[in-house]
Amino acid sequence: MGTHEQLGLQPCGMMVVFGLPCPTCGYTTSFAMFARGRWLASFWNQPAGFFGALIAAMTAWGGVCVAVWGWRVEGLLGRWFTGRVVVGLAGLVVVAWGWKMVLVRGWG
Repeated sequence: MGTHEQLGLQPCGMMVVFGLPCPTCGYTTSFAMFARGRWLASFWNQPAGFFGALIAAMTAWGGVCVAVWGWRVEGLLGRWFTGRVVVGLAGLVVVAWGWKMVLVRGWG
């Protein structure tokens, strides 16, 4: 906890006021772990953050494909960006938030 504070950002307001993690608690740490190749630790820390980092990495590779080979963006996103995927990602964020509460508060 507090990785974002090392970047000069303020402490999480929800954690300060309520003592509970916010829905995006752990994303910065998860992204940092993912970038260092610690994928299991990234997933354990914040599953939605892990998938966010994975999507960001895939987006970077997609950008290379568009820039180098001239692939069309619609072809890359059209198959994946559906209503079901958006709802699934929203559900993942909610479940991951619950997971983070268990980790931070020690419930269970």
